Amino acid sequence: FDQYHLENQTRSGSGLCIPYGSGPKPIYQMKVGKIVYQNLINQAEDFVYITTPYLIIDYDLTEDIKNAAMRGVDVRIVTPHIPDKKLIQLVTRGAYPDLLSAGVRIFEYTPGFIHSKQMIVDDRFAAVGT
Repeated sequence: FDQYHLENQTRSGSGLCIPYGSGPKPIYQMKVGKIVYQNLINQAEDFVYITTPYLIIDYDLTEDIKNAAMRGVDVRIVTPHIPDKKLIQLVTRGAYPDLLSAGVRIFEYTPGFIHSKQMIVDDRFAAVGT
């Protein structure tokens, strides 16, 4: 396994990383993940790029994404074309028409399943999930 061992690297910079936990009640009382995503989307000026295997979003988050696109923000979402769960793909694709009508660009990753969970906003902020 030595060939796969990576050396520790130290990098300096002015960036800041803030870990947070989010999940179902009763363990997590606040929807921290949703709040983080909404804040990032609502302050976007140039672009919001989202990659997610499961685009399961509620009304509030849908409206925030649509509003960003309608105010001129380049909103792009990448989801898998090949799902790991068919039911989730149906829910994901069910959100497409509403988002597309607002100008959101949606892409399906075709080479295989993509499990990345990330959001990049204006080359200034990023959220990365596990």
